[in-house]
Amino acid sequence: MKPLLLELSGWGPYPSVNKIDFSKIQKGELFLITGPTGAGKTTVFDGITYALYGEVSGKTRLKDGLRSDFAMPQTETYVILEFSHGRNVYKVERHPKYMRPKKRGEGMIAEKEDAVLYLEDGSVISGVNQVNQKIREILSVDYQQFKQLSMLAQGEFMDLLITKSKDRVEIFRSIFHTQIYEKMQTLAGEKARSLKNDIIQLENKIEEAVSGIEEDPLIHAELEKKDYYGAFSRVQVIKKQISAEEQKIEKELQKTEEKLRKIEQFCQSVVDLQEQVRKTESEADYLKIEAEEAKDRKNHSKEKAELMKTEMIEIQKKKERRMILGDAFRRVEKGKLLIVQKGEIEKKLEQQKIRCAVAKHQKWEEIVKKQQQMQQQLLTDKQQLDRWKEKYQNADENLLSEKNKLSKMQSRYFAANVGILAAELKDGQPCPVCGSIHHPQKANTVENAPKQKDVEQQALLVETIQKDFHECYQKLMEYQEKISVEERMLIELQKDIPEEPEWNDGWNRREKLNVADEESLYQQIQREFALLCGKIDGLPMEIKELLKEEDKMRREDAQLSKEIESFEKELEKVLKNAENDTVDYARKKVLLEDAQLKLEHLQKQLPEQSFVENQKLQREQLHQEQFKLKKQKEEKLVYLDRLCLAGSSLKEKLKKRDNLEKKYGIIGDVDRLINGSNHLKLNLEQFVLISYFKDVLKAANLRLRKMTNGRYEMYRQENVSDGRKKDHLEIEVLDYYTGKKRSVRTLSGGESFKAALCLALGLSDVIQSYAGGIQIDILFVDEGFGALDHESLNQAIDTLVHLAGEQRMIGIISHVEELKERIDRQIIIKKKKEGSQIISS
Repeated sequence: MKPLLLELSGWGPYPSVNKIDFSKIQKGELFLITGPTGAGKTTVFDGITYALYGEVSGKTRLKDGLRSDFAMPQTETYVILEFSHGRNVYKVERHPKYMRPKKRGEGMIAEKEDAVLYLEDGSVISGVNQVNQKIREILSVDYQQFKQLSMLAQGEFMDLLITKSKDRVEIFRSIFHTQIYEKMQTLAGEKARSLKNDIIQLENKIEEAVSGIEEDPLIHAELEKKDYYGAFSRVQVIKKQISAEEQKIEKELQKTEEKLRKIEQFCQSVVDLQEQVRKTESEADYLKIEAEEAKDRKNHSKEKAELMKTEMIEIQKKKERRMILGDAFRRVEKGKLLIVQKGEIEKKLEQQKIRCAVAKHQKWEEIVKKQQQMQQQLLTDKQQLDRWKEKYQNADENLLSEKNKLSKMQSRYFAANVGILAAELKDGQPCPVCGSIHHPQKANTVENAPKQKDVEQQALLVETIQKDFHECYQKLMEYQEKISVEERMLIELQKDIPEEPEWNDGWNRREKLNVADEESLYQQIQREFALLCGKIDGLPMEIKELLKEEDKMRREDAQLSKEIESFEKELEKVLKNAENDTVDYARKKVLLEDAQLKLEHLQKQLPEQSFVENQKLQREQLHQEQFKLKKQKEEKLVYLDRLCLAGSSLKEKLKKRDNLEKKYGIIGDVDRLINGSNHLKLNLEQFVLISYFKDVLKAANLRLRKMTNGRYEMYRQENVSDGRKKDHLEIEVLDYYTGKKRSVRTLSGGESFKAALCLALGLSDVIQSYAGGIQIDILFVDEGFGALDHESLNQAIDTLVHLAGEQRMIGIISHVEELKERIDRQIIIKKKKEGSQIISS
């Protein structure tokens, strides 16, 4: 990165716009930034870093205090930097956050922080965060790295030389970001301790897992020796022994249960047999009683059936009476049917009468409606006649007016033509009209005469109006004829309108009816009614009498039917009961005999009481033996479950412990290696820092030997008592004049400056090399040259010139007068009461 143009406005000590054109300074050239103390020399570098990263380098400078106290209210505070990187040119503009007086009125107003980056292709990036990100992408270094590569600040590189080793460690940690190695050390230690604690906890859990089975002396002995695999093996042996014992007990238990099962079966069979005897005895007693009761019911049913047979003669007489009544009912129904038909015909005749009335009223309504329609049409036509009369009169008046207008226009037009012809007549020449050669009195010329076009248009208008007039006349005649015909038809219709027929609002008018059809149907129904009345009058007197007695006969018939039905049901019930009782008696008699035979058979099967008592005693003894065996089995199974559970848990935890110990073996080795438990007694971060430190000293010595005429070289002090202490970056110098090494703090002021400058330049070289080949083409060296003698100053300048010859621009920030004489390219900053100003560059 090379700056091309820096523009500062209202910035620090600069109250107005100041520009520095770095493009005039060539690579490999030294330049001097000079001016009085406090003039703003270092502010130039602050402007560059703020433009790029929004940060300033000074420890006492704050981003919120960048606006110049000398700036006018209307002056903006900003920094613009044009710079090249590779083959591309960029421009970045930043405005810091600041307060300024209002341009109008009193008080202060806040300006927000902002940034804009203009790229090579013309695109623009806005916003502080976006510009910061893009700058880091372009330069591939952050603010701290850029500062370390491009600025050797006043006093800082001297501090790097003479500071204590532990402080130098913190500086190098910050520069090379080695905190990550410390984190690795911490993580490795924590992981190793965590794994070790996990192993201890797991071993405690292993002892807990087998604590319930420690009564075995061999297991207890293995646990005392921490031989967990031995304990596990002993658990497996005991499991096999317990399983064998449990199986032996199970076989004894099965034998006992088989004996017990047989005795139980015998005892149960005796109980079942005794129960069957008791039930059979009870059943035989019950069946004996049931048989006697069935026999009594059978005899009673037979007696009742014989008694009811004598009542059958009376019932037969009642049935014959019902047959007579049935014949009478059939004849009565025939007469009743005729009467019902008569009623239906009467109803039908009345309905047809109504339909005839409705048809007549509908016909009357049609005639009245037609009359109303004709009256309405006549009224409409008369209105049309009046309109056409009015149009006819208007057309007649308009035609007369336009004809008069046409006549006048034609007269004036012809007179005008005669005037024109007369004006052209000359004496001695014949008139084209009359042929006279003398023209004593010529016609006068008519002024404002109409043109032929106007006359023709008027004639067309008259012709159009005349057509309208004839059309109106034709319409007038048509409507007069039409009205005359309608009036005659209306008079004829009024003569035919009858009086309004009878009407009832309850009648249905929705159906369209024909008067002739409805009256014809009415007459047909009247004829049917007359015929039916004749049939009714011709019925025999016997049927007429029966019709009068019908209700009485029907009550008698119903009573007879009920009595017959009740008797027949009772008879059927008695006969059925008699049959059922006979069958039931026979069945129960057979059941009683079977029960008695079964009882005799069961009583013969019952064993002797002494044998039964002996079997019961054996059963009780077997129950006690079974209980004892089951208890032993349960105890063995419980212990076996404990062993299985302990064995399974022990196996699982041993496997986990093996895995943890395997991991701990690797992590522990790493932890000891990177945390200082090694022959060097150095942790990983210290080892990396020493590596960087050696590279820096190697790069610094390339310049220090030349600046000290080969007298001095810097080395890391090797005789460190304990590398884990923070004294492993101590510097000592080898003095080739004496051949001895001594502390760097024994160097004189000038020698210390040379060593510090070389150390800072070496550090810059190493940082740049480790930054992936990033090239920063400018370096600022801030003060520190006042302590050098003439020869040392020349050597320092030669070193910087040599460094600049490596494609760098190097700027020295100093007010030393001798530098002004040695360096031609100068940026001079003048300090005034109203602020600083860059007056030469």
